[in-house]
Amino acid sequence: MCYLFVILFLSLTPIDECSQMIEANKIERLHWLDEKQWTIVYFTISFLQILRDKANEYVNKLYQEDRISYRRKSRIKVGLVVVTEALHFGWQVYGNLIYYRQIPDEEFQKCRQDRNPGFLFTMLMILILGYIYFVVYFVFVLLLVALFLRRYSNRRNQVSQTAQIMKSISRVKFSEELFGAISDENECIICMTAFNSDDMITKLSCEGNHFYHTQCIENWIHQGSNQCPMCRQPINNQIQLQELEPSQPPAAPAEA
Repeated sequence: MCYLFVILFLSLTPIDECSQMIEANKIERLHWLDEKQWTIVYFTISFLQILRDKANEYVNKLYQEDRISYRRKSRIKVGLVVVTEALHFGWQVYGNLIYYRQIPDEEFQKCRQDRNPGFLFTMLMILILGYIYFVVYFVFVLLLVALFLRRYSNRRNQVSQTAQIMKSISRVKFSEELFGAISDENECIICMTAFNSDDMITKLSCEGNHFYHTQCIENWIHQGSNQCPMCRQPINNQIQLQELEPSQPPAAPAEA
């Protein structure tokens, strides 16, 4: 309600000689609004933003359990935010044009300052706040862009290093001569499935010489790990891969 009283109070202006001069100057120089009218519209936009926030809070409470309706309403909410913020930004730009306009007529300039000293000061404070908000938003956007670029770069490096690890591992068919007899104990620790004679096997170069199904260890590496699931030693010692915390490896089987 305070915004409504402010708007009503600002709209009450006596018509005097200065008012007529300002109106004539606006028409002559194609300035649609003066400082006072700009301030009134600014507070109106701010009041609309408050109503928007209250409406968003009401929608969140009303549709918080209905996810489908909530998603539909979320699109409307985003649209309202974009429209009101764009209107607010555009009005700030227009306010700068009004406040810093060059007026060669000294009589009109004096009339402007004498008639609207409070509005000029209020307008200046609003514009300064606009500069602060713009700097904050600009820094925030820069941080988002920097984080996105860093994450994208890390992801590309991750993919490249993962491809190098995939090329370095061995792939052979399972045989009892190389890996021992088929038994319940002789199984892949990742998928907990016993090895068969036709399975492709990858034997790592860790101290334990642990081996797994090739597809299982490839999926493990694709999750972002360069460590043996059992002993946690590097699969490829020449690559320092930033671990992405894949699913926890199963514990090694107990020795008989």
